[in-house]
Amino acid sequence: AIATSSPRPSFNQKMEYHKEILKLMDAVVTGDEVKRGKPQPDIFLEAARRLGKDASRCLVFEDSALGIAGAQAAGSLTVALPDPRFPENARKLAELKPTWLLKDGIGHFDPDELEVEI
Repeated sequence: AIATSSPRPSFNQKMEYHKEILKLMDAVVTGDEVKRGKPQPDIFLEAARRLGKDASRCLVFEDSALGIAGAQAAGSLTVALPDPRFPENARKLAELKPTWLLKDGIGHFDPDELEVEI
């Protein structure tokens, strides 16, 4: 699923050039479809609901501290992806102690590490 803070019209415009990604998603939740935005858990709980899953069984990839905090509040496993252009954001992500912190990018994520007790 995709859970983005962007409103639906903005998201649709951005994804116009990434339709192949949307084909892989079973659900998309935009910021204007939930009552409270990140760092509240609403958007992640709604994404899990649309997937028919418990949020605690979901893995959330996020590049923002507000997103990591929201995913943690939903009870999800978290993967923080700090943007190297914003070093202060990397510090904030690390302070939240996500399940995984990928300082070198998503290419360094090992799916075999998903064998965690939840």
